[in-house]
Amino acid sequence: MNTKIFTLFCCINLLWSNGVVSVIAEAPKTSKIVFTSTRDGDAEIYIMNPDGTQQKNLTLNGARDGSPVWSPTGEHIAFHSDRHGIRDIYVMDADGKMCGRC
Repeated sequence: MNTKIFTLFCCINLLWSNGVVSVIAEAPKTSKIVFTSTRDGDAEIYIMNPDGTQQKNLTLNGARDGSPVWSPTGEHIAFHSDRHGIRDIYVMDADGKMCGRC
């Protein structure tokens, strides 16, 4: 077997067995769009309907928040922030409350 094909097969198998592939392939179960905007002076996380209505700022604070992504269930949003002086990854509920149980 070709070495490159074998290596590719091993990588796919490893990702599949660890559940990574199924998480990447699953779309969030929400119709809301999550995005970053600097309209309030610094980078904040917002959600909105697909038609642009009902925009809501979820992270109103002085830190730079960015790169939001939905969890596969649509119940949580992961994002990065420098709110404690260093850039780190945070998780919040879809309504903007910081997630204490995640």
